[in-house]
Amino acid sequence: MDQGIAAVLAGVAGLVGAGIGGLTTAYGARVGAQKSIEAVQVQVDRQAASEHEHWVRDQRKQVCNDIATAWTAFFYTSAPCMGNVASRQPVTDEQLTALDTAYQAVAVACHQLIMWGPDDLTVSAELLSRACLGINSNARIWPQILTSAQESAISGHMAAAEEASRALSSALARYVTKARATLTAPY
Repeated sequence: MDQGIAAVLAGVAGLVGAGIGGLTTAYGARVGAQKSIEAVQVQVDRQAASEHEHWVRDQRKQVCNDIATAWTAFFYTSAPCMGNVASRQPVTDEQLTALDTAYQAVAVACHQLIMWGPDDLTVSAELLSRACLGINSNARIWPQILTSAQESAISGHMAAAEEASRALSSALARYVTKARATLTAPY
């Protein structure tokens, strides 16, 4: 009977061991599954953040392209007007209308950047828009000053036109520097 009791005890011990092993395996599988779920959640969060950053960068790039396109049209529209001011020639109504339209396109494009930032790029775009407004305002009042035939007013306005051109060049350089830095920065 000793062998029978030993066999029964061995069977009970094996059964208890199998139960403990099964519980340990189930617990290990549960912990492993939980860690897998956490890893997937982290990966999904990181992927979503990366895709969002990419999307925002694409939006910024589009707005910066819109600003560049509008500014190019403004440049080619304002150059003849400012050339007329520099040579003391009148600016026509057609030129002023085209200049107003070109300025409005720059202002709208620059304003769109407020949605996408960053703040330093938005500020530089606003300065560019204001500099374009300075050129536009300068050209708009030129016909009145020219017809006044007052040499001091004409000379003063020509000096203001040169200053507006310098301000535009400076604002453009700042904007381009900020746009390049923003669009080429790593994620």
